[in-house]
Amino acid sequence: MFFRYLPAMSINHFLGVLFTISLLLSNVSIAQQSYYEVVDSALVIQRDVRLDSLLMKHTRVNKAKDGLDGYRVQLFSGSGTEARLQANNLRAEFMANHPNTSAYLIYQVPNFKVRLGDFRTELEAVHLQRELAYQYPGGFVVRDKIKFPKLAIEMESDEESSELEESPGEYIPTD
Repeated sequence: MFFRYLPAMSINHFLGVLFTISLLLSNVSIAQQSYYEVVDSALVIQRDVRLDSLLMKHTRVNKAKDGLDGYRVQLFSGSGTEARLQANNLRAEFMANHPNTSAYLIYQVPNFKVRLGDFRTELEAVHLQRELAYQYPGGFVVRDKIKFPKLAIEMESDEESSELEESPGEYIPTD
């Protein structure tokens, strides 16, 4: 018999080794499946219906917000009879000197405020504040709701509309 040739190996140990070898060989046969059998298999994902309602609620809440949390640089805050005029003048002056940076006139009772930019990080806002420190020494960074950044497709449509506005005498047929 075969067991005579196995010195100092018990029958249980031998059966364990035999079982391990059989498992290894069965895995080799599974790994031998063809590529097309694996690719053609269908993956079915089952999810709870409550996930859909939670996703819809999340979308609805975010649409209700008119922006996201971010930072701006505040140049002016004042109340009184002349505060609105001062804020408008400062905003107009800033927009004339820096047309690529957005400037906002905000009224929070009883103050009129002039805030600049739409920055997602405080570091970006500090960068602008330091650039403007010589012209506007009283500026500081504040947390605020900022507008959503424009998508690339929105920027392209804005460029197209500005090109149309610049050449009003040219006829462009529409389909």
